[in-house]
Amino acid sequence: MNSKYRSIVIFTAIAAVVFIFGKIGISPLMAQTGQSVLKVEAGTQPTATVAPPNAKAVPFTVIELTAVGSRDIRINGLTIENKSVASDGVFSEVGVSGAPIYLEEFALNADHRRTTKKSFIVKAGTTMEITLYGNMASDLSSYGGQAPALSLVAIDADAPIEGSLPVAGTTHTTNNNLTIGTVGLTRGALDPNSNQEFVLNTKDAVLTSARVDAGSQEGIVLQFVTWTDYGTIALSDLANVRTVIIANGTTTSYETASDPYYLGGKQWTADLGSGIFIPKGGSAEIALRADIASGANHTIEFDLETGFIQAAGQTYGYTLQNSATVVGSIHTITTGAMNASPANQTQYRGEPQLGEVTLDVKGEPMEIRSFELQLSQAGITGVKLWDSAGMLVAGPANPSSSGKVTWTSTWIAPVGKTIYHVTGSSSGNFEKTPAITAKGIHSKKDVTTFDTAGK
Repeated sequence: MNSKYRSIVIFTAIAAVVFIFGKIGISPLMAQTGQSVLKVEAGTQPTATVAPPNAKAVPFTVIELTAVGSRDIRINGLTIENKSVASDGVFSEVGVSGAPIYLEEFALNADHRRTTKKSFIVKAGTTMEITLYGNMASDLSSYGGQAPALSLVAIDADAPIEGSLPVAGTTHTTNNNLTIGTVGLTRGALDPNSNQEFVLNTKDAVLTSARVDAGSQEGIVLQFVTWTDYGTIALSDLANVRTVIIANGTTTSYETASDPYYLGGKQWTADLGSGIFIPKGGSAEIALRADIASGANHTIEFDLETGFIQAAGQTYGYTLQNSATVVGSIHTITTGAMNASPANQTQYRGEPQLGEVTLDVKGEPMEIRSFELQLSQAGITGVKLWDSAGMLVAGPANPSSSGKVTWTSTWIAPVGKTIYHVTGSSSGNFEKTPAITAKGIHSKKDVTTFDTAGK
C-alpha cells in the first residue's frame, strides 16, 4: 500500500473512532488516557438586564462541570475575571454559586481577577452547574451605562480539563436610578443569646435565631438560608436539623442539610421552596433547631453570615444584599446526669420494704456499676433491689458491720424517672441518698449521683 492510500486509511480510522466516541458520549481525552477528566462547557446563559445598585448575586455566566470517568473530581480553585471594558468598581464582590456549593465572595484584584480558595467535589458521572455572579456596588453613579461581564478563565482541579477556557456569559448594563429593596438582619427573639449546655438526647434545641426585616422599598421573598458551623461537632452529632421560620403569623419548618463533600460539612442549607414572603416593613424570625444525638464535649456554634441568606425583591425580582452577621453562642454538648431521691415505704412484693429510690436519668441510659445504701437498723439481711416492673435487679446482699449494703452487679437504668424498691429480712429504713456510680451508655463517661437530700 503506497503512502497516499495508507494516509487515507489512517485518517478514515481516526474519523470513525471520533464519531463512535461522540455518539456514545465518551470523552476523547478519557479514551486516550484511560483517566477521569473534568469536562467544562458553557450552560444556558441568563438573559441580559439592567444591574442596579445593591443587587446581590446578579448572574453573569453559567458553566457546566462534568466528572467524566469513575472517580470524583476535586476542584481546588476557580479563577474569575472581568474581561469587559467596564470598571471593576461596578462590583462590591464577585462569587460563585451552584448546588450544592456557595463559595466565598471577594473583590477583584488589580489584574481584574480573583481565585476561589475553598474546594468542592464533582461526583463521578455527574454534572454540576455553577454560576459566576456579581454583587453590585451601592453607588453606580460613576459607572452608569457600563456593561460588565464575568468569565471563568482558569480551573485548578485534580484531573485534566477538557473544554475551552475562558467561558464567557451575559453582559448586563448598570443603572444607578433603580432603587430596590433591602434586607436587615439582627439577633432573633428566640436566640439563646448565651452559651448553653445541651445534654445528650436533648430534643428541639434552639441553636441560633435571627430576625429578618424587609425595607420600605418593596416586599421580599426568602429563598435560601445557609448556616455556617464554627463548632467542633460532627455531622452525626445533630439529628432532625431544621430551619423554622415564623412569618405572617405562620410557623413553617424546613429540612436543613449539610454536604459532607463541601467545606467538611460545615455549611447547613435550608431550601425554602417557593419562598417565604415578608411584606415591606415587615419581619420574620428564623431559628435553627436540632436534636442532640451524640458528641459529648463537642461545641456547637452556628452563625448566619452576610450573603448566606438569599432573598429576592417582590417588585423587581433582584436578589437583595444584607450587610450584617448574626453570631451564634457557643454551646457545649454534655453527657448524661443522674439524680437519686429516696422514700421510705413499708412493704413490696410481700417482703418488708426499707424504702424506695427514684433515679432521674437524663441524656442517655446509664449502666449502673455500684449501688450503695447505709441502713439505719442492725440485723437486717438479704437486702434486695427491685425495679418498678417487679424485676429483681440486685441482691440479695448482707450489710457490713457498719450497716452498709453494696451491690456491684450491673444493670441499665433507662432515661427518665424510675422507682426502685429496697426490701430486706425485716422492717427498717436507710439514710440519705444512695451512693451510685454509673457509666453513660453512649458517652462512656463515669457519672455519680449528686443529690444529697435526706431520707
